[in-house]
Amino acid sequence: MKIFHEKSLIEINKEKEENGKLKKEVEELKSELELTQTALNVLLFGEEGGE
Repeated sequence: MKIFHEKSLIEINKEKEENGKLKKEVEELKSELELTQTALNVLLFGEEGGE
């Protein structure tokens, strides 16, 4: 039973690490999207922000 418990903790830690990586990737993609939106606003409307 203890071996199964330790394996589960290892799997949980791997999932937490993966989630952390995914959260970082999502933040990077959000930043890229904001830059793209700003660039499109400048090209289409000649203005920044557009909010």
